Amino acid sequence: MISFSGLGKLDLLLNQTKTKVLKCVSLLLAHIFEEMSVEEANMAPMSSKLVVLLPHLIESLALFATDRNLNSLIQDETNSELIVQMLDVVIIATG
Repeated sequence: MISFSGLGKLDLLLNQTKTKVLKCVSLLLAHIFEEMSVEEANMAPMSSKLVVLLPHLIESLALFATDRNLNSLIQDETNSELIVQMLDVVIIATG
């Protein structure tokens, strides 16, 4: 479990919420990049916000990848799904 508050149940809810938000971001990005023209995609507000979000996602993924407890992190379903959603957003955005 990735701990932010020190309270297990709250941390679980935070991580589940982040996972759901990233899933929504993935769906929005997929729509923007697959359904819109290049001009429309570049003008979409989500595209400019993505420039700010991507470095943070990449940094977080790098921290996951270098964590010495990586195996236990990915065995936790919530953490594993969070990592998958972060990767999904990065892959769609850098497509």
